[in-house]
Amino acid sequence: MELLKRIIIGVIFIPLILAIFYSGGIALSSFLGLVVLIQMYELREMLIKKGITIPILVLPLSILVFITSTYCGLNKILASIFIVFILVLGNDLFKNKLKGALNRVSL
Repeated sequence: MELLKRIIIGVIFIPLILAIFYSGGIALSSFLGLVVLIQMYELREMLIKKGITIPILVLPLSILVFITSTYCGLNKILASIFIVFILVLGNDLFKNKLKGALNRVSL
């Protein structure tokens, strides 16, 4: 039964994913943005199990960085990453976690 489920999913989703990649543009960007969002959520959950917290705000901001990197140049990508970094540090400082903010900044 498990093999049948995998075959059905493969028959449905492989052509769908190939069509998305073939069409490109907004469909591909949206699909890859969804993949990035899922990946960031899983990374956040793994880090929480290790005792490291990442604010939930980082998840949608990672999509912003991805979309910015898709349609803009390197300067705007670096600016987006810097803004996300500042927001995460600001979140730590707002919650009076000065030690957490300093740990993120220190090398």
